[in-house]
Amino acid sequence: MSNEIVKEFELIAVVKQKAIVEYDKKGIEDYVAMVESKYQDVVFTEEEVKTGTEERAKLNKLSKAIDEYRKNITEELTSDIKAFESDFKSYAERVTKVSKNIDVQVKVFEEREIEKRLEISKNYMVSMVAIREQYKEFLPQLLELVEQNKIFTLKGSYTEKGEVSKKLSDFITQELMKYDEIIAARKAQEELLQQKRDLIISQCKAMTEMFELKLELSPKQFAYLKDYELTAITTEIQRIAKEQSEKEVEAVKKIEEEATRKAQEELEKARIEEENKKIQESKVEEEEQEEFEKDQKELESMRFSEPKTVEIKDSIQPPSKLFYGVIEFEGITIAEATAFRKFLDENNIKFKTIKSEVK
Repeated sequence: MSNEIVKEFELIAVVKQKAIVEYDKKGIEDYVAMVESKYQDVVFTEEEVKTGTEERAKLNKLSKAIDEYRKNITEELTSDIKAFESDFKSYAERVTKVSKNIDVQVKVFEEREIEKRLEISKNYMVSMVAIREQYKEFLPQLLELVEQNKIFTLKGSYTEKGEVSKKLSDFITQELMKYDEIIAARKAQEELLQQKRDLIISQCKAMTEMFELKLELSPKQFAYLKDYELTAITTEIQRIAKEQSEKEVEAVKKIEEEATRKAQEELEKARIEEENKKIQESKVEEEEQEEFEKDQKELESMRFSEPKTVEIKDSIQPPSKLFYGVIEFEGITIAEATAFRKFLDENNIKFKTIKSEVK
């Protein structure tokens, strides 16, 4: 207990004997009543917040002094001290009550000040991110840090001009360095991942060329769609290669079947044409045979008939000499024999058949 405070408020109690405590109850009662009267309905403005803070501290100190004094006196007593303890407990509570009245007001202003400090820190974070774009994605975490860390609420973290102090600025810099480590690790990871992607793309291209695949996508696009998983890419390429090979075999089979079908159709067409040709030739031969037999009959009939005489008109002079001879044909067709016979008839040439045969 602070003796200075006790003396200042004249809180004097004398222990006459262990069981009896004498103290100036009326004096203390009047003093506490005076404190209550003075501070009960006091109202501070925003400009007076400093004074309110000081008065609150003073009253809290008084309440604590009264309570500590009570405890010290109680320790000296060996008999019933309930009245004394009750009185001093009441005094402390009454002082605390009026102190709380001020405390509520002071806290309102303190909360406003804290909000202002947090706003200053948030704006500072936003300005930092605007300058250093690498931290842009971490802005939500930085703003959350302002809300959660007590350092951003302390008055000492800011200058009298309401700016971020060097101490707070250094703290923020330390926090940003943590994100620098994350960015560096991510960059290294991205570089490794890109190397892996490049390797997988090159392997994908090599396999595509090896199997002579006809892919609709480029190796780069194909690898991207398979999330650069080499196992998945290899399996898919092998599947496509097998499928393409099967399609090629099927295509070749269809081409061969089509070629065979067309060849068979051509052969059948040739066979039919050959048969039709033979039928036509046979028909022609039959007609020629009939014609020949007819000519033979006519020749035979001419052989035993009188030679034809040709009437010579006055305008046509008979030849001075006549030619007589035997003509023997060696291998002429019936059509040719018929044409020759017609020629003889048209030119009135006398003839007779000596012998004829068909071989």
